[in-house]
Amino acid sequence: MRCRAAIHILSLLPLLASCATDKEQLQINGESGEPEELIDFVPSVEVEEIWSRDFGQIDEKKLIKLEPYLEDGVIYVADSSGKVTAYSEKRGKKIWRARLKQPVTGAVGLGEQSVLLGTSKGKVIALDKKTGRQQWERAVSSEILVPPVEAAGIVIVQAIDGKILGLSARDGSTKWVQTQTEPSLSLRGTATPIVFQGVVLTGMANGSVVAVNLSDGRLIWNLPVATPQGRNEIERLVDIDAPPVIHNGLLFAGSYQGKVVAISLRTGRTAWSREISTYTGIVADSANVYLTDDDSNVIALDQKSGSVIWRYEKLRGRKLNAPVVTQDYVVVGDLDGYVHWLKKDDGGMAARYRVADSAIRARALVNGDVLYVSNLDGKLKALRWH
Repeated sequence: MRCRAAIHILSLLPLLASCATDKEQLQINGESGEPEELIDFVPSVEVEEIWSRDFGQIDEKKLIKLEPYLEDGVIYVADSSGKVTAYSEKRGKKIWRARLKQPVTGAVGLGEQSVLLGTSKGKVIALDKKTGRQQWERAVSSEILVPPVEAAGIVIVQAIDGKILGLSARDGSTKWVQTQTEPSLSLRGTATPIVFQGVVLTGMANGSVVAVNLSDGRLIWNLPVATPQGRNEIERLVDIDAPPVIHNGLLFAGSYQGKVVAISLRTGRTAWSREISTYTGIVADSANVYLTDDDSNVIALDQKSGSVIWRYEKLRGRKLNAPVVTQDYVVVGDLDGYVHWLKKDDGGMAARYRVADSAIRARALVNGDVLYVSNLDGKLKALRWH
């Protein structure tokens, strides 16, 4: 697997130095080889477009996601230039729009009163949720590629240099900093932290998942998910860029060129592990874990054992984003702007809909039978299936 992965990466974009640190990041622009042609099938689900809005433009060269956020009937979305917009969920009506004076690379996070964003210059910006007016701005150590996360009055920020910071949600002042040792070379991306019972959990570029006390930033534990192997830095990449997922008392995490693991929250022991390389995202329902691997296969794993329930390989090479799950389907977007609905029970294709002709990189949002999808051309669309 290591040799294949090294050849796979060498065919991608060149290394770019980060603007805020001397650490180098490898940009992933997709899988090696030509993407699979889309197959013909008989849809079992009909998809209709409810509304569509143009929210801006996302810089494809920066390989950022800029995921929208849905809360209380409002969708918040940002573009690369710093334009942030709030839309009503049902009709897509614009509620407010703010224009920042700096490019956004980490979005969108939401706090009790704030919309939270990170920038390429290492700034964290908080906007008022109701009006879009800026509340505060705070400089941190380096570029921010994922949304800041707020819990219990603390804004958690993960920067690309291995620092996890806790800021005051009131004014952005620094409460604590936790520093992890990072390799000199990593993938272009970081994991979005999650908070569970007063503990911040996140993945690092060195292949570990760390647990940090929310109140003071104290390191609780550091658990390796994948061990670097190989003769050079590219072969030894084991980044965890997908945020951890907690379900049924288990923590699920996956690394690039490494493993997907399930860790018992009760004992701290690994319940199972599978050699699967992923960097986009993991999602879970009551029974299974779903992910897209680095070849854009969609895989369903049994939560209890890690055994493969099904694997859909007919989207290979199509640069799939992180999956989302509905009651009956696993949904992914691809490089050509198509959204695919796969049946949860067997992975069969149920529906396909083209949002536009540019890539879908951000994870979609789901509420009931409506899917909200954004793409690199700055289209935000609401789709209903039935």
